[in-house]
Amino acid sequence: MEKNIAGLSPELVRQELQLLLRQEEFKRSPILTKFLEFVVLTKLDEREDEIKEYTIGVKALGRPFDFNPQLDAVIRIHASRLRNILSQYYQGTGKNDAVVISIPKGGYVPFFEPSNGKDVKSHFNTQVPTQVNGHEKHLPYQKKASMMPVLAVLPFHDLSPEQSNNDFLTSLGEQLSTELSRFDNLSVISFYATQKLDAAVKHLSEFRNEGIDYILTGSLRFFNGTMKLNIQLMIADSGNILWSDSYLRHQLTDESAFNIQDEITSQIANAIGDDPKMMSKLNKSRPWQNPQEGSLVQDAISLYFDYTYDYDSNKFGATLQAMENACELDPDNALTLSILAKLYLDQYACALD
Repeated sequence: MEKNIAGLSPELVRQELQLLLRQEEFKRSPILTKFLEFVVLTKLDEREDEIKEYTIGVKALGRPFDFNPQLDAVIRIHASRLRNILSQYYQGTGKNDAVVISIPKGGYVPFFEPSNGKDVKSHFNTQVPTQVNGHEKHLPYQKKASMMPVLAVLPFHDLSPEQSNNDFLTSLGEQLSTELSRFDNLSVISFYATQKLDAAVKHLSEFRNEGIDYILTGSLRFFNGTMKLNIQLMIADSGNILWSDSYLRHQLTDESAFNIQDEITSQIANAIGDDPKMMSKLNKSRPWQNPQEGSLVQDAISLYFDYTYDYDSNKFGATLQAMENACELDPDNALTLSILAKLYLDQYACALD
C-alpha cells in the first residue's frame, strides 16, 4: 500500500501531474516537462536526497556528467519558469484542482498539498532551506532567479565548400562559452546544452521560452588557407542584431589554429562581457518579468556601466544612490549586491565622504 503524503495518496498526486503536463505551457516545453516529472516522481519514490541541481541537470535534462551548476545557471532559470507557470495555472485553470503541486523557493523538492479552498498564493510563498556545501542554509525570499542577462552560444555554421570543420567550430563554441562565463555580469548556458537545444528548436522565438535572452552565433568559411569568421549577437525573441564583427586570418595551419582560436575568442569575450557600453545595451534590451521593478534595477546597472566607462567622479553619487535603491528593492540580487560592494570600495579608495 502506497504511503500518503500530506494526507494525499501518491496516485492522486500522479493524476495531478498528468493533468499539469497536458497544459499547453508544458506541451511547448519538453525541458519543463522533464523537470517537473523528475522532481515529482523522485519525491513520490521517497528519494528526496536526489533532487538537487546536479541530478536534475544530468538525470532529467540530459546535461553531461561534468555539468557544474555553480557555473551554469540553467537549472535555476528553468526552476524559476516552472514556479511561475505553476503559480499562474493554480490561479487560473487549476484553481479548483484538489491537489496543488508547488516547488518552494530555496530548493527543488516539490510540495503536495490538498487545495482545501486555500488562497492559491499561499501555496507559493513558502520558503524552504537549501544546502550549501553540505550544510542547511535558509535563504531569503527571492523575486527572481537572476537579474543577469542570459546568453547562449549556438553552434556555428560551416559554409566552407568541404564542410569539414566541425571539430574546430565545436571547440570554438565551447571556448567562447567558457570565456564569457568568467564575467560576473553574464549568465551563460552550457555550450553542450545549447547544442541539444538548437537541434530541438524550430523558431528563434522559442529560445525565449527556454529563458535565454541573447544568442551568439555566426558562420565560418575556409578557402585556400584563409579563414573568415562572422559573429552575430542577437536578441533571442526578435532576432535583432545588437553587435556583429568579422575576423579574417590568412595562412591558417594546424599548428596556428589553436593560437588563432584563442586570439579571436579573447577579442569576442572582451567585446561582449568587458565593455561597459555593451553591458548597458544588453541590460536595456532585455525583457524583464516585472517591468517596473526591472526598469529600476536595469537603470541602476546601466548607470554603473556608464560610470565605469570613464570613472567620472561626477557620476559616482547618482550611481551609488541608484544601486542602493536597487539593492533595497531586490536584496537577494547577487549582481547588484556585488556592484554595490565595488562602489563602496571605490568610495573608500578615493577617500570620498
